[in-house]
Amino acid sequence: MASLPAYNPPAPFLGHIPGGLYVGARLLIRGLMPHVADRFNIDLQCGPRHMQDNAALHLSIRPLEFTVVRNHFHNYTWGAEERIGGCPIRPGQYYEVDIRVEPGRYSIYIDGNHFCEFLHRIPFERVTHIHVGAGTTIQYVGKEAFTYVPPTVIIKPQPTPVAPIVGAVVGGIIGGIAASHRPGHHSPPRPHHRPPHHGPPHHGPPHHGPPHRGPPGAHFK
Repeated sequence: MASLPAYNPPAPFLGHIPGGLYVGARLLIRGLMPHVADRFNIDLQCGPRHMQDNAALHLSIRPLEFTVVRNHFHNYTWGAEERIGGCPIRPGQYYEVDIRVEPGRYSIYIDGNHFCEFLHRIPFERVTHIHVGAGTTIQYVGKEAFTYVPPTVIIKPQPTPVAPIVGAVVGGIIGGIAASHRPGHHSPPRPHHRPPHHGPPHHGPPHHGPPHRGPPGAHFK
């Protein structure tokens, strides 16, 4: 049995992963898919026995169906397939598959571009071997490291609380609405109070002139 890294091994290939998998580890598979091939598989296995030991990740590259099937294999039973995303790998072309271990998922890149994610269904710590099936020419299978950067969490600023306005409402409250602000409501006018007069009564000077008779021709009753 081979151990990683492996250069130009024959397919199918089974290799032991020294040190296992951990967050920040990645597996690289480079090769060429022949024109006559219709698919090939990549499996991260929890043991050396293909299709007997559990597989934490199963990739089935199928260009003719324009899909890359993702799944897991547990106790001789397949899980739910994931197919969305198309198939960037074409027969007759070189390819690179990059499987990165992150908390909670595998991030899968094809030819340097992020392709998809696959949530962990089996703990990645149980993976010990990688299997690459027939249907491809293999140039390199290896384990390398990458710098895992946790996603940035954006915290939205909270609005400043506004203190309630406390005070008397002219006209009172009617139905939860200030009476002075109800449509069509007019507050009654406030009475005008003249300040009381506290001084002595004003009599003014006596009148010494002749009595006023009014204009000529005026008659008084």
